[in-house]
Amino acid sequence: MDFYNYLSRESSFHVNEDSFVFKKQNARESVFTLGNGYIGSRGIYEENPSRSNPGTFIQGLYAKSGAQVEEIINLPNPVHLIISVEGEKFDISTMKVLEHKRTLDMKNGFLVRKTLYRDAKEREFLYQSIRFFSMARPHTGAMKVNLKLIKGKANLTSVDRLDDTVYNSGGLMLPRRRHYNATKISRVGDCNYMEFETNTHNHRVGYCTHKVIDYENSSTARNGSLFDFSLESGQEISFTKMFTIYTSNETSVSGIKKATTSELKDCVALGFEGLLKEHMECFSHEWEDTDIKITGSLENQQAIRFNIYHLLIAAREEFASSSIGARTLSGQGYRGHVFWDTEIYILPFFIFTQPETARQLLMFRYNTLPQARMRASEHGFDGAMYPWESTVSGHEQTPRYAKSIDGTIGEVTTQDYEHHITADVAYGVYHYYSVTDDIEFMHSFGVEIVFETAKFWASRVEYSEKDKLYHIDNITGPDEFHVNIKDNAFTNYMAAWNLRYAAELYSKFKEEKKLKTLLRKLKINASTVKNWEEIGNNIAFKKSSTYKIINQFDGYMRLKDYKARNYDMYFLPEIPMYYERIGLDKTRLIKQPDVLALFQLFPDDFSEKEKLRNYDYYIYRTIHKSSLSYCFHTIIAAEVGDFFRSYVFFRAASAIDLKDIAGNTNEGIHAASLGGVWQAVLMGFAGLRVNSQGLKITPRLPGTIKDIAFVFYYKGTPYKLKVSNKKIQIKYSGETSCKELNINGKKIILKAGVLKTIKVEEDAGMTVYAKDIMKKEKFVTTGENSTIGEIGRLISENKASIIPIVDGDNMLKGIVSETIIIEALSKENFSSLKASDIMEEDVITVKHNEHLEKLTEIFTKHSFRRLPVIDKGKVVGIITRDDIIADFLGGYY
Repeated sequence: MDFYNYLSRESSFHVNEDSFVFKKQNARESVFTLGNGYIGSRGIYEENPSRSNPGTFIQGLYAKSGAQVEEIINLPNPVHLIISVEGEKFDISTMKVLEHKRTLDMKNGFLVRKTLYRDAKEREFLYQSIRFFSMARPHTGAMKVNLKLIKGKANLTSVDRLDDTVYNSGGLMLPRRRHYNATKISRVGDCNYMEFETNTHNHRVGYCTHKVIDYENSSTARNGSLFDFSLESGQEISFTKMFTIYTSNETSVSGIKKATTSELKDCVALGFEGLLKEHMECFSHEWEDTDIKITGSLENQQAIRFNIYHLLIAAREEFASSSIGARTLSGQGYRGHVFWDTEIYILPFFIFTQPETARQLLMFRYNTLPQARMRASEHGFDGAMYPWESTVSGHEQTPRYAKSIDGTIGEVTTQDYEHHITADVAYGVYHYYSVTDDIEFMHSFGVEIVFETAKFWASRVEYSEKDKLYHIDNITGPDEFHVNIKDNAFTNYMAAWNLRYAAELYSKFKEEKKLKTLLRKLKINASTVKNWEEIGNNIAFKKSSTYKIINQFDGYMRLKDYKARNYDMYFLPEIPMYYERIGLDKTRLIKQPDVLALFQLFPDDFSEKEKLRNYDYYIYRTIHKSSLSYCFHTIIAAEVGDFFRSYVFFRAASAIDLKDIAGNTNEGIHAASLGGVWQAVLMGFAGLRVNSQGLKITPRLPGTIKDIAFVFYYKGTPYKLKVSNKKIQIKYSGETSCKELNINGKKIILKAGVLKTIKVEEDAGMTVYAKDIMKKEKFVTTGENSTIGEIGRLISENKASIIPIVDGDNMLKGIVSETIIIEALSKENFSSLKASDIMEEDVITVKHNEHLEKLTEIFTKHSFRRLPVIDKGKVVGIITRDDIIADFLGGYY
């Protein structure tokens, strides 16, 4: 039995682990999370090693008992199994491990593991496991563990139970806490049933579990937790566990037990293999309309699919009205709260690939509209004012204190000032409607959200007789380094747009019977709408007369002007060390895109020259201290022609969790970045946009990606699109024989099933290569017979850390570095050593015609500072990280 035989064939659908690293354990638990949009289960080891952080989360289940604010409940862990051999636990963190690997199969949605152990008595055991949470049956999960003794005899014990000792992690001022208590424990035939009640809201959660042990040629259902057994050479044992989970959100309290036991009975009848096959087929189906296929880097393909996988397990249509928390169902970061991330970053993925799920995500905002109205009223405003952080309760859930980027504890004021979320919600409605044309949603829900948010902004602005403009004071934009400011560009523009869009919808729908009823309910008339238009057209949106750019806020240009001067291994700007002395709020350094974010949301509202001017200014002052930053910068950088930076940002965004770039993946997967990466590929690289005329497709692929292929839905119809920098290929597979589309301002007739090719008028691809920026004249080489002293002098005189060693034809034979020379000092014959004696022959090199983006991959992967450039085996130059930074990132070198 080898569970790895279940793996899908494409390696780009796999995330692999080949060793246990204690300090990476919790981050990997987030990365290896399993789920189905209803349940999320962190990718822990079954034996629950020391400092493991189990997490089982159900969509929409929150509690507050003993906490500052409501938080997603960490429920009992069903994937718990401990096996010990004569008192020694099989534990990846304590027992000797000879071989180990784990793989998340993203195509099929399961986690498989194989670990070869050696115990204290030198006996070897092969441990294997596979588990999944069914995409076909959202309330169901299953796992199988197999243990084989390689040689010898051993007495063992297994302990299998539902681990109800898990808890929610502690905060700044609070200890860890458990939000539930067991209320029922019983046996139902061969199954165990447990029911829990939450301490807040009195939710009920029912678990039903069934276990089968295959041992000594027999298969037996066992509902006891303890099992003693023995193994001899070559003998093995298997544990198969199935479980179902229901809550009082899906069925009545009295019906939970029946629901869990009935579904589990069906699962047991189907068997583990049948359940797995059903799940794999369903999960694979999810990929049909959501996968993005690229020709190019395998690493990029894997990263793109990783982001899509975590979006797929973050929501599903029937449960999406609970929305998506900032760390999905993969961790307790941000307490599972919902932010503007959903509407601005995550929603577009579902709008274009799973419109029904997108609609349900917006229903979360409609269902909490009464609470938003209440919040507006409490703050003295009209309409609806959405909370900065929320849960299914719809009330503000932002904690009052949190850690700052320097680790200090500070007061949180986002709930007081970051009001742009109200317009962000309206934008989500607009984006959904513009792509889907779902008129029924707009009539029943969407228009009401837009009208109520417009009423809020009309009451939030203040008119100034001095400049005859409307202003918004005491506000904070996406750049949270600068709080409680005036006339933030992003907020003001979003508010103005919200008001104008509400007026546009009024003009479009005012004569319809359903809307007339709504207008009477909301007390909106022509005078109200005229006022919206007046305010929307006259909200302050100032530009700097000196720099000819959009002012991020009133007073921004009076702050001290500092730029990011240093770059890390990912070619990303580092936060200046002097910020602690000055205070970030006293500088023009910003956390994430603010002005530039507008260019992503409203690409046709700004000219290319205006985008470029603002990009060139703000790019050097943005230090990306938010996971929301990289993805939008990928898109804007591509649009203004800064292809190298675009690719650098894409690499950071797509790997922020895979490589734990931010250092906090242990708290869960960054949901906004997941959706942002999808947008970066489709809107940034493929250049897909929807505007009032139809579709706009402007490919801007980086040099490492030759083409991109994907499916998207537009106005209820699926289309297959494949783009490169030279051509666009689109296919319509709908029910009618043909379809008319407006693409790039031209009407295109698509015949069902027939591929239409459109030539790209201007190739916007990357054209910079290693040979364009390498050092051609300043680099030095030497021969294999050069002495170590001669090489040392070359390094010193040329300030070079490596010297390429070449033959008479300038063919590269190896390199000698400073490190190699230092290591050679300890040798007795040091003075007589030659290059051929000490050089490193297995050299990583760069081809002279390598795309610049590929260079970033090489330098990042190997952490080198300089590499030789070769052409047909000959050394033609040296390229350094500093060359790239100085020439393309504007560094101070």
